[in-house]
Amino acid sequence: MYEAKKRKWKAANNIAPNAKLFSVTGKYADIKEALESRGWLENAEPDSEFFDFKWTLRHRDLEYSKLQKTQMVNHFQRNGELSTKVGLLHNLKNLVWFDGTEVDALYPNAYDLADVEVPDFVEEFKLTKAESVLKHCAAKEGKLSELEMAKLIISINIGERRLTKLEELLEEVAIGNSLIAEEEWELISCKDQIGTLLDKYPHLKNRIKALLSHYRREYVDEHKGKEEKNGEKLIVRRCKQILDKLQKKYKQSTLNGTRNLWIAKPAGLSRGRGIHIFATLEELQDLIEGRNYVAQKYIENPLLILNRKFDIRQWILITSWNPLTVWVYKDFYIRFGAEDFDISKTSNKLMHLTNNSITKCAGDGKIEGNMWNKEQFLSYLKEKFEGNVWTKLKKRIYGIIVKSVKATQDVVVQREQCFEVFGYDIMIDETLNPWLIEVNCSPAVDYSTVLLFPSYHIGGDKEVGEVGVGRYDKGGCGLWNEVIGGEAEGIDRQLCENIRRTKTLSAVQPVSVVHEQENTQRQMLLSVNSIHLFYPLLLSLNCTRGFGCLLYTSDAADDMQCVDLGGRRIIKKKKKKK
Repeated sequence: MYEAKKRKWKAANNIAPNAKLFSVTGKYADIKEALESRGWLENAEPDSEFFDFKWTLRHRDLEYSKLQKTQMVNHFQRNGELSTKVGLLHNLKNLVWFDGTEVDALYPNAYDLADVEVPDFVEEFKLTKAESVLKHCAAKEGKLSELEMAKLIISINIGERRLTKLEELLEEVAIGNSLIAEEEWELISCKDQIGTLLDKYPHLKNRIKALLSHYRREYVDEHKGKEEKNGEKLIVRRCKQILDKLQKKYKQSTLNGTRNLWIAKPAGLSRGRGIHIFATLEELQDLIEGRNYVAQKYIENPLLILNRKFDIRQWILITSWNPLTVWVYKDFYIRFGAEDFDISKTSNKLMHLTNNSITKCAGDGKIEGNMWNKEQFLSYLKEKFEGNVWTKLKKRIYGIIVKSVKATQDVVVQREQCFEVFGYDIMIDETLNPWLIEVNCSPAVDYSTVLLFPSYHIGGDKEVGEVGVGRYDKGGCGLWNEVIGGEAEGIDRQLCENIRRTKTLSAVQPVSVVHEQENTQRQMLLSVNSIHLFYPLLLSLNCTRGFGCLLYTSDAADDMQCVDLGGRRIIKKKKKKK
């Protein structure tokens, strides 16, 4: 029925019966150009049902129930389970069931403020505030004020509770459901007037004295009768001991600084819009009233380059969710804040946000275009740090990608004629640990800065670029054999067979592009790269650039999996559940 209607529609519009049709919604001139240069024809009617391939900005622009089996689209249904702030947050909390990994190992603490998680967020906010007091006092040079000393003693006591076993903690009925009593919170969050506060809670003053005496006795016991007369020195020493223990117990303790900063992100916005950094619950309450927000712990100790905050944008391509097949783009790029980082200036987005939509027209020229390509970043790491830092970072980053995708595998809807490009944003802290910040669908894949041209050139030398497209060959798959070292022939045939099914665009021919001048180079690189991005069949044979690295695949039929974690390709048999 559909094919008959399609033939009739083509005849009415003077289109050849065998012509390939595409539809593009959104500002994707480069995609249109790439397809038209290969003989494809555009159906400019956005709601038309007649197309072989459709590229849209959002998955909501697609009516999946009406798609024909042969029609290819660039989004999976329910992709927001991975690419929205709320979807990612909730699914990552189930990661332990899929991978055995706790979310704390890869994703800064985050809470859905439109959900039942609000009390959990408030408790976590208070606990990290107490930790920030410890870090402030431990780092301070000079004498502590009376208020700082009181805050420090109570914060040490709160830290001790966090380190106490749950069953022992339950015996402390006075605390109630929270690890922090109301009067303790008022103390550690107040900025001045300690006298007024102690008048309000007279027992708090006695408790602070009792704790100080307790820590003195502990010190004497630990040091075989030796007494420390300097109370401040004794308490600061105790503070540092608690911080060391907290860091060993809580994986994200290293992300917390002296200010207890959190970041509020509107659930439905992207490109840095509506983001605020806050340090008090009052600030947040004023902000989120009547709106849906996600609150996430701000990384207070980011690794800086040239005193600028940065993140890594890494593209991946998913060609199947069952079996799960993930490709990683061969290059990444670095996005910088447009001004030198100053953690005290929380309202300055140019320091704290790296989104190109915010920084592209700002900056002092210190970093051209506020971006670096892969080569510049790797060169910096090599010069700045000893050993092969990138090998370790890459292994962890790829692990983060695989784990986050696995966490959403059961909720995204699989469809054979679908694929999707996602943009991962990764930050690195000063201890060289990478952290997942966001996953973006429909990431910008244009050349937003001239610095990206060399990184994303597809082809041979600087003048000529070639992208080869071939059909599936039963003899094997060159790229797959390269990735796994030719060790598992059964898998390479199965994988190629899976990719072969997405053959709607098999009429696309190889293209050779000669770049005569810079403007032409920009235009043609854009076109070549675009066809490479959305055409999964390119990955199956002789295209070894772009998404030429198979990061992860699971094959239910062969009960095998392939994982690439930082250059080491591993083929292993999955353990069967008993």
